[in-house]
Amino acid sequence: MVPGLECLRYSGRSLREIKTVKSILTAAFFGVILDLHGKRFPYDLKEVVMKSRVLLSILVFSLVGLVYAGGQGEQQGGEASQGPIELTLWHETEPAIADALKQELKALEPEIVVNVVRKEKVTEALKLAAGDPSASPDLFWFAHDKIGLFATIGALEPLDTVMTEDARAGFVPMANEAVSFNGRPYMVPATFETLLFMYNKDLMTTPPRTTDELLSLMESQTTEDQYVYVEQHSTAYYAAAWINGFGGYIINGQAEPGLNLDETVQAVDYHSRFVDYMPIDGEWNTVTTLFTEGKAASTLNGPWLIPAVREKGINLGFAPMPVIDEVGEPLKPFTGVQGLMVVSSSPNKEAALRVAEFVTSKGLGERLALATGAAPAHLEAYNNPEIRGNELIMAIRGAGEAATPMPNVPEMDVMWVTTETALVNVNKQGRDPQAELDKAQADSEQKIRDMQ
Repeated sequence: MVPGLECLRYSGRSLREIKTVKSILTAAFFGVILDLHGKRFPYDLKEVVMKSRVLLSILVFSLVGLVYAGGQGEQQGGEASQGPIELTLWHETEPAIADALKQELKALEPEIVVNVVRKEKVTEALKLAAGDPSASPDLFWFAHDKIGLFATIGALEPLDTVMTEDARAGFVPMANEAVSFNGRPYMVPATFETLLFMYNKDLMTTPPRTTDELLSLMESQTTEDQYVYVEQHSTAYYAAAWINGFGGYIINGQAEPGLNLDETVQAVDYHSRFVDYMPIDGEWNTVTTLFTEGKAASTLNGPWLIPAVREKGINLGFAPMPVIDEVGEPLKPFTGVQGLMVVSSSPNKEAALRVAEFVTSKGLGERLALATGAAPAHLEAYNNPEIRGNELIMAIRGAGEAATPMPNVPEMDVMWVTTETALVNVNKQGRDPQAELDKAQADSEQKIRDMQ
């Protein structure tokens, strides 16, 4: 390499640029030599000095020009590279929610483009991709009950800087509780759903205000082919409304099972008195068919049943949860919150956090509520007259605010089976609630130890 060009090897210049300077200097050097050729030695010293200065000037101007041109190229290249930041959001939700997400997040363009991608078996996919920036998405849309699992394995980014105290003040308190794990928020809540007390206005003119009123109606009006009230009585998700209402719990936020608490045992024992006046199998198809065909006056069910109910022409009404006379509290079903999470291994985490901050406003929840009938988690969304006037949304809000967020601890996964085993043995086999719940408690504790 030509002496003096060695420094360019460490200046970030390309090989092509270095060769260009080399060519310039080589041409200049030989130009001086040819000019002196044919002249007798000793050469005129002044002429040699003068021509050497010319050569040095060529060298300096070549280097300066190269550095300037390179700097301009870098600046232009940097500006060109500052195009849209593309993020990927994984979901496995219904089309109406995905479309609403796309529309709301378009407001971030052109700076940030969020590609909303449906991913089958999305929770399993995120488990496999966790920690790998080349495989994981930037954002994740799901229900809050998996927060504990993904936070524990390090797949989610805590949102302390997004869900600040001021931001949290804008959401329904229940939603703030649902999206927190170990005292830190991991989701921006958008909407929530819960079970509702639904009734057929043609069969029940005045819904019961208390559970004792409900039981009295069931005892006096239930026949072989007509029911006053039906529910999936031996499914943990539905029975939880009674357990939570009594002050018991299936599992708490510290991952401690509560199946043999006095309150839980009392709830299951009391609930079994209602089961005597329901279909013994208590399965989804049986319960929903009876209500949609007008053979049950009331039910405890979710918003997902409503399209089928309306399709059948049922004169549908919603009522507040009956108050449990023994404790003075209403039935408290589980509620589920849906929202946006940031994946910790995102290579564009700063942009992903900007998206999360953007959806802390009312816009996304409001748009989703109008598109799907779910209740928005943001309090300001209820200023919208269309939302305030929607009977279903307001029924969900009323029931949801008094409901219990579904536990988001990973250990909840083992509780479904152990709880339902006890419920089946009590409700369908007529076994003693205390004995069955003691066994379920021991089984749950062992299964949790096995997880660790």
